[in-house]
Amino acid sequence: KEAESMAHLGHWDWDIKNNHLIWSEEIYRIFDTTPYSFGNTYEDFLRRVDPEDRESVDKAVQKSINEKVPYSIDHRIILSNQSIKIVHEKAEITYDKDTDKVIRMFGTVQDVTMEREREYKISELNCKLERQNEELTASNEELESTNEELEKSYEELEQTNKELEIINYELEISKGQAESANKAKSEFLA
Repeated sequence: KEAESMAHLGHWDWDIKNNHLIWSEEIYRIFDTTPYSFGNTYEDFLRRVDPEDRESVDKAVQKSINEKVPYSIDHRIILSNQSIKIVHEKAEITYDKDTDKVIRMFGTVQDVTMEREREYKISELNCKLERQNEELTASNEELESTNEELEKSYEELEQTNKELEIINYELEISKGQAESANKAKSEFLA
């Protein structure tokens, strides 16, 4: 009992032929009900399953029975106060040795609400981080492109600067030649 309570894990046993379902005390705690308000049938169990999950739970149970495979599923349950829990169920099947018909299904129910909520939050955070990473990657690519454009512009400016230096040098030479020619002209005219 204590171990089941600590693990939020209960066990159940379903006599399929007589449709009689027995729950451990922990399952009553998980489902927020009492032995007196539970009808001990498969249908009463299904009424406590979230309506959106009932069909998938029933299909998983029927598959387990018909195909003789283990039963394992996560689903939601609705408590008496209308709040929702998420449980994980696992079960095995017992067969009649003479007829090979399923006579019993027994298994466990574990309240995994907190674990699934943590997983959901981690998933949300991972999605948020992925979006931020994509935005940073796009920004980085944009910065790299801008940097390439700036480097190209810098190279063009350096080339223009060199050309201007050559033009300035040629102008200085031309200016010196013009001054020499002016001086020679002045001397000739004088």
